[in-house]
Amino acid sequence: MMKRNIVLVGMMGSGKSHIGRKLAQRLKWQFVDTDRRLERAVGMTIAEFYNEAGETIFREREINILHQVSRYHEAVISFGGNFPMNVDTYRILHRNGVIVALSSEPYRVEERVGRHIGKRPTVDYDDLHNFVRTMMKQWEDVYPYCDFTIDTTRGGASYIVDTIVEAIHKEKYSLPSEIGEERCMNINKIAVLTSGGDAPGMNAAIRGVTRYAIYKGLSVEGIVRGYGGLLDEDIKPLDRRSVGEIIQRGGTFLRTARCLEFIEPEVQKKAAEFLRSRQIDALVVIGGDGSMKGAEALSRLGIPTVVIPGTIDGDMVGTEYTVGFDTAVNTVLDSVNKIRDTAYSHDRVAVIEVMGRHAGFIALYSGMASGAEIVLTPEHPVDLQAVCSHLLESHGMNKMSSIIVVAEGAATGTEVVDYIKEHTYLQANLTVLGYVQRGGSPSAYDSIMAGRFAQKAVDVLLEGKYNCVVGSVGRQVVATPYEEADKIRFVFDEGLYNLVHQLGR
Repeated sequence: MMKRNIVLVGMMGSGKSHIGRKLAQRLKWQFVDTDRRLERAVGMTIAEFYNEAGETIFREREINILHQVSRYHEAVISFGGNFPMNVDTYRILHRNGVIVALSSEPYRVEERVGRHIGKRPTVDYDDLHNFVRTMMKQWEDVYPYCDFTIDTTRGGASYIVDTIVEAIHKEKYSLPSEIGEERCMNINKIAVLTSGGDAPGMNAAIRGVTRYAIYKGLSVEGIVRGYGGLLDEDIKPLDRRSVGEIIQRGGTFLRTARCLEFIEPEVQKKAAEFLRSRQIDALVVIGGDGSMKGAEALSRLGIPTVVIPGTIDGDMVGTEYTVGFDTAVNTVLDSVNKIRDTAYSHDRVAVIEVMGRHAGFIALYSGMASGAEIVLTPEHPVDLQAVCSHLLESHGMNKMSSIIVVAEGAATGTEVVDYIKEHTYLQANLTVLGYVQRGGSPSAYDSIMAGRFAQKAVDVLLEGKYNCVVGSVGRQVVATPYEEADKIRFVFDEGLYNLVHQLGR
């Protein structure tokens, strides 16, 4: 049976915190102490909060903590010694964790508890002897709910940790670290966000994730404005109706933003804690490489994530196609065709600057589709002298106008125009398309791919194959683990690049 956490329970003084830390170090998992977690949440000690808030509110906060930590992945979780244990509590913990009860002889418990007089609420320090024995009697009714019980009276921490690990193996429980990527968890609620630059088809992906997840019996929440929304706790429930009438819209229904502070580990932890507080089991991220790095960071903190590639530039690992690319190319094509009319009418060279800071895919494909004479991309050194020679040769053959498509990462359009004017007799004009490339209704192909990616993202989460990027590889939709994604990417087509220039004279 697969379990993704180890839960330590037992009365105070049984050694849960000390043993838990050692066990977490042994497994290279995170360690979670519910008492310390509660103290951080309320800004005071357990005893202070209990006395100030009263038992009812105190128990409510404990139950909230229970729901949060029960959704951890690869964690050793230590529950406070006075945590209310009942059938419902154990049912929640059993879903994803091996429950290990730690017990100890009365004299040892008295010794350990007595070291921290006044720090534990509900403890009768004036009659510690009888208090301990009363508590131990109550815990005898709890132990049958646990997977097994370990006596911590004797033996060092290393010995007790070995005993726990051996007991887990004996009971034939499997832990995630022992079986690589073959992990399992209960997925009931997911969240979705869009991050980085917007791309046509993001709304189609949001719609696809939401409706397919609901079809599979999941609930869905939308994070507003990307990773920044996680920090601002800006979230809203999504249903089938709330994502209606968005498939044809450009931009992103959930909005987007770049969150530079998300590179900070403490910021990432805050975001992960918020997701757990909302009882969100997994996160679907729609965006580019930067968005994927954020998803990877959250996955390392125990939040299952899946990335859907959404960027017009096409420069993303784990896929040979990104949602938004086809629409962007068609937008450029439409603009170039209009600009061509003016260029021809006035015998001019039209220079069109398109997006592509690190990759020239938009320039290459739109240049080929529009019959551009020259394309300039970051993948090739820019030789403006050769550009001028090419233009002069073409115009010497009675060519009335020319189209040059330049990716912003290769050279600025201004540089190209200025050089042509200085070194030739030709009239050159610049058009910078800018954000128009990121807007507009998605093409049929982008809408279709967004839906297929969305379906795959939900399916892999339900299959337990999360922490991956969904992509198109060899015309198949596949999921690739983050650590292997760098092996797959949209390859610059050198043959197409050469063909553009061969046909452009």
